[in-house]
Amino acid sequence: MVDSNTYGRALLVSSDVKGYGSGTDKRHEAVQRTLVQVQEQAASQAGLRRIEWVIQPGGDGELACLPGTEHEPAVAGDYVMALNQALAAHNAGVPEEERVRLRVALHYGVAYPAAHGLAGQAVVEVSRLVNWPPLKRVLEVKNRVNLVLILSDRVFRETVLQGHTTHKTEQFLPVRVREKEFSGDAWVWAPGEDLSDLDFLRDPEPPRHPNLLTPPGAALPPRFDQKADVITNLNANVVDARGSVFGVTRERS
Repeated sequence: MVDSNTYGRALLVSSDVKGYGSGTDKRHEAVQRTLVQVQEQAASQAGLRRIEWVIQPGGDGELACLPGTEHEPAVAGDYVMALNQALAAHNAGVPEEERVRLRVALHYGVAYPAAHGLAGQAVVEVSRLVNWPPLKRVLEVKNRVNLVLILSDRVFRETVLQGHTTHKTEQFLPVRVREKEFSGDAWVWAPGEDLSDLDFLRDPEPPRHPNLLTPPGAALPPRFDQKADVITNLNANVVDARGSVFGVTRERS
C-alpha cells in the first residue's frame, strides 16, 4: 500500500450485497454483520491479513485496497473460494429472503488513499465492474448462486490464465463491460454454473481485438464464433481494375 502523497498500484476487491435496499433496518444490520463475518472468515482461511486492508465501507458492500504483501493468487483463488463456501454455509440455515449473496470484483491498478477514501483509475474501474447491470442479473436468474465474480482482464490473464490459482479457465466467460464512461474486457465466473447461456452477458458490438479474448482452454463467446469473410486472389499478376466494381461474398463451409 502507498501513502496518500505517493502514486502507486494495488489490488482492489469490491463487493456488494444483492437486494440490500429492500430490507428493514434490522435486516440491514444483520446483513452488514454477516458481510463482515464471512469476509473475515474467508481471509483467514486463505492466509490473508484483512486487518491490514484499507477498507472503504458502503453499508451493503465495501471497497478494499490490499497491501503489496498480500498474495494476489490467494485473493483471486483461495479467498474467493472460501468466501463462496462461507456464504453457502450461512445461506443454508436461513430463509430464502434472508440469504446474503454477493457480487465481487477484482482489479489491479493505480489506487491510493485520498482525502475522502480511495483515489485512482483502478478505483473507478473496479466500481464499474461490480455495478455492471448484467452482473447483477446473474444473481437474479441463477438463484442457486451465492457469489458471482468478475475479474478485470489484467487480473484474469496474470493470475488465472497463467495457472496461479485452482480456477479452471474454461469456467470463465469473457465479457465486454460498458458502464457509464468505462468500457473494457472482463471475465465472469459463478461457482458451479455455466453462464454461456445468458444472452444478456454478450456484447452486441464486435470486439476491437477479438484475439485478446481467446486464451487456451477458454470457451469462445458466441459473438466471436463467426465465419470470417474470405477474399480470394484469382490472379497473381497485376490487374488493371480502373472503372470496375467489386463485390465481396462470404464463404461458408
